[in-house]
Amino acid sequence: MTGILYIWIVLLFGIMPDCRSYMTLSSIESCYDPTQTPETYYTITGISVPQCGIMCAGDERCMSISIKRDGNTVTCYHNSGRRLLSTGCDNQYSHFNGYHSSCHYHGVFLNDTYGCRCYGGYIGAWCERLMEDCSEGASTDHYKDFTESDVFHIHPSNAPRAFKVVCTMDGWSPGWTWFFKRRFDSPYVNFTRPWEDYKHGFGDFSNSGNFWTGLDTMYHVTNNRPQRLKAYISFKEDGKWVLRTYAYKNFQVSSETYGYNFSFLSGVPPGPNHEKAMDGLSLFLGAKFSTYDVDNDNDSSDNCANIHQSGWWFTTCDGYNPTGQPQPPSVQYKTSDPTQMSWPNTLNYSAARVNMFLIAD
Repeated sequence: MTGILYIWIVLLFGIMPDCRSYMTLSSIESCYDPTQTPETYYTITGISVPQCGIMCAGDERCMSISIKRDGNTVTCYHNSGRRLLSTGCDNQYSHFNGYHSSCHYHGVFLNDTYGCRCYGGYIGAWCERLMEDCSEGASTDHYKDFTESDVFHIHPSNAPRAFKVVCTMDGWSPGWTWFFKRRFDSPYVNFTRPWEDYKHGFGDFSNSGNFWTGLDTMYHVTNNRPQRLKAYISFKEDGKWVLRTYAYKNFQVSSETYGYNFSFLSGVPPGPNHEKAMDGLSLFLGAKFSTYDVDNDNDSSDNCANIHQSGWWFTTCDGYNPTGQPQPPSVQYKTSDPTQMSWPNTLNYSAARVNMFLIAD
């Protein structure tokens, strides 16, 4: 049983009505021993090779079969994973990887070892579902060749619908689900927005765009599984660009009922290869989100979102404004202008870029 052998499993006469309608089983050379691993979860002796394949097609767990021949007796093994190509094997087993003949949601069938290549945020053996966040997508092989951030769709298991997000899944990062980008050197996007826009998201969702992903998206992502929020802040300090970072472990955004206030377990300084930013979120811990049309700040006499011309978890109207108006590098220091984008800095330098994203812990 060498080379490529295709076995088509077609369900006839009502046999096995609950199984998948068809499957392609393609032979692959592998040194895998099905008797030595828990991936092999089912064994039966005394059936034919086609019968073994039909049974695999009827079991959602089955992704490959292994066959052992002893004279006219066939032993069939069902495996929960596909076999990888390995040569020079000296064993008594034949192996077949199973695939649908068509991939879901515009996935592309690449080859018999790899199976389907998924796009747009879909993952799985057949591209049958959306990833829950960008970290899950980055953990698969589907997006390992991406070199730039791009727009994808995610569907956290606790959410009633899918969300559009920007992901970084470039092969070396653990998968970044972008919260927002605000930069002086990107096309202008107005951040003076009403509550509904901050709830659902707005802006130029692209690698180089200014955008806000949406509070409702962040609520579902951060409550679906533990997330770490990372802040990357760029300053022009003494004529030199400096990227400063800070992280927040177990960052969570509450629901709209609670004003989308946020919490985190602890602040995490950057590693040795990064410049440390000042903690820019603890000042707002527990505060409800505010926009010019929904005033949730602690200042009873002023509307801080209206004064800052942005949306944020404002407490008082004299604090920092991470979603404010970006300033060019020529504006080296933070000014008294409340609309200026800002992040705390020991020498009061002006923030030129504010980037925040989530990574699943």
